Amino acid sequence: MARRGRAGAALTAAALSSFFAGCVATVLVALSAMPLAEVAIEFGPAEYFSLMLLGLIGAVSMASGSLIKAIAMIILGLLSAWSVRT
Repeated sequence: MARRGRAGAALTAAALSSFFAGCVATVLVALSAMPLAEVAIEFGPAEYFSLMLLGLIGAVSMASGSLIKAIAMIILGLLSAWSVRT
């Protein structure tokens, strides 16, 4: 649309679509918060370890650049998690 000279209409459509998607996502998160909280309360050490391992693997896989950045990101995450638990 922007290449055809209708940049204003394209921006309006993008803004309205983004607003609608944000509203829908907010409602879905609000509706699923209580069931997820009930499940999270029952987490034990094995589940916490699994979540931490999943986060570390995700951090390494998303850091497509240097390995040093990935390791720094992992260390920062572990330190922030450790400071919250103590």
